[in-house]
Amino acid sequence: MANITSTFLRGLTAVVPAVLTIWIVVWLAQSAEALLRPVFLFLLPEHFYLPGLGVLLAVVAIYTCLLYTSPSP
Repeated sequence: MANITSTFLRGLTAVVPAVLTIWIVVWLAQSAEALLRPVFLFLLPEHFYLPGLGVLLAVVAIYTCLLYTSPSP
């Protein structure tokens, strides 16, 4: 019985972090899409909008902020 419990707990320690990571990434992508969709619809006509552009805009904005705030070599 101890072997089964040990194996089960080792399996949980492998699966739970992976599931939590995937859940957090999906949640962040959906949140970015929901927050940034109005920005795209304000800047572009609706027929140019594609799902996922909010995530792309979030990644570009983060990269740009990091690029401009990092010290110059």
